[in-house]
Amino acid sequence: MRTLVLVAISLSAGTAWSLALGATAQPAASSDGVINLPCGVQLNEIDGEALVPAEEAGKLTQIGVRSGQQVKAGDLLANIDDTQARKQKDAAESEYRAADEKASSTVDVEAATKAERVAALAYQSYLDSNAKVSGTVTKNDVEQKKFEWQKMQLAIEQARHQKVVDGFTANAKKAESELAQNGIERREIRAPFDGVIQEIRQHKGEWVKPGDPVLRMIRLDRLSVQGRANGTLYNPAEFADRLVTVQVTLAGGRKVEFPGKIVFVESALGVGDSSFWVRAEVENRKENGQWVLLPNMEANMVVKVK
Repeated sequence: MRTLVLVAISLSAGTAWSLALGATAQPAASSDGVINLPCGVQLNEIDGEALVPAEEAGKLTQIGVRSGQQVKAGDLLANIDDTQARKQKDAAESEYRAADEKASSTVDVEAATKAERVAALAYQSYLDSNAKVSGTVTKNDVEQKKFEWQKMQLAIEQARHQKVVDGFTANAKKAESELAQNGIERREIRAPFDGVIQEIRQHKGEWVKPGDPVLRMIRLDRLSVQGRANGTLYNPAEFADRLVTVQVTLAGGRKVEFPGKIVFVESALGVGDSSFWVRAEVENRKENGQWVLLPNMEANMVVKVK
């Protein structure tokens, strides 16, 4: 079996340094196809860190967290003054209730229907009178009653049409109310993921603009571990999608392990040293309320290649 030699390591999130090829003898793969790859612990590149921004302009009325505090996704972190937004919400809500009440009412249709019945009876009575004694009611009066009856028929259609319009108006007012509520929510700065507050960048009473970072968070429940492998000794395909065990030595010499999986193998070899990055993701855990695995720790990635 050929000997596999490691030639490079990664030490910290965002920083890496490489050993010269062949400068240090590295452990070979064991007979059961396991490779030990020195690596460094990093934040997840996708959602490991966030500068949580303000979405609306205004004065910060509250900062509800402190540096080092652990928060859950959706937790309220800070508030921007929402006095005007709440007044807009109240006005929009009142207009919506009024429009919805009008759209729900059948009074106009019922009134028009009853008026149509009265007009129909009046018209019919004129026709009946003339049927009994011709000329009792003048032709003009008969036509007038007929017109009033037809007018009431159109009034029913108009009332029904108006209900449709009122329904559209109610929907529009509801949308305005929801938009006003969104304006309130956009002034609530919430945690985008489970994580730890690392830095408070703005303070209560300060004015912020949309996009201004208010807090900095990091995610520690899932971390990356990354190291470099010698492309002259390792085939990148040997690492793809492999399960790994990440070993870390804590203060005092206690060793802990974390299961994980390789999620990235670099497609290009390094110029001059033919090395390539290998990155895995691991699920972190807590002890006594604190995360065990932390960014910038040195670790060993045990890769099962068979």
